Amino acid sequence: MKRLLCESTSVLYRKLFCHAPLLSILTALSLSWAVLLTGCSSGEKEELESYYETMDSFLEKVRQETLSLEELDPSDPQAAETAVGILDEMKQSFSEAASADTPEEYVNVQEMIEQADDYLEGASGHFHDALAENPMNGDLYETGVKYYEKAMERIDYAITFLHGEVPEGVEMSE
Repeated sequence: MKRLLCESTSVLYRKLFCHAPLLSILTALSLSWAVLLTGCSSGEKEELESYYETMDSFLEKVRQETLSLEELDPSDPQAAETAVGILDEMKQSFSEAASADTPEEYVNVQEMIEQADDYLEGASGHFHDALAENPMNGDLYETGVKYYEKAMERIDYAITFLHGEVPEGVEMSE
């Protein structure tokens, strides 16, 4: 089992937690909120400021949690359990962001965050189930990886929407 966990953790690191482009986008996005607030009425500005603070906090948490995952040592026998714990923290961050009050102009962002939350819940469940078996269940683990990748894809889409663009490959509903 120790060998399987070590090998799985190495795969976990390579396949799951290498989101360096996401981190640079998150940093750039957090610097752009002030520009977006110009030209708003007082009430609208307060609503947007509150939303931007919520999103800024969420994206910073995601950045920190992603960094924590990337810093895991794949050779550590406890790395897989630690990664699942970090994913649980990330799930909490996603759930909080998914339940945030959203200004009308950001419903697409909210939709992507809600989808990311659903996918991350699936990832977390599959990882927990995979680790609960002895030896670890590789099929459940791989399904968890796919769910995680979908969650992070949705966060990438949300960031693109926050930049006022439509993500490539995403169809908009009227």
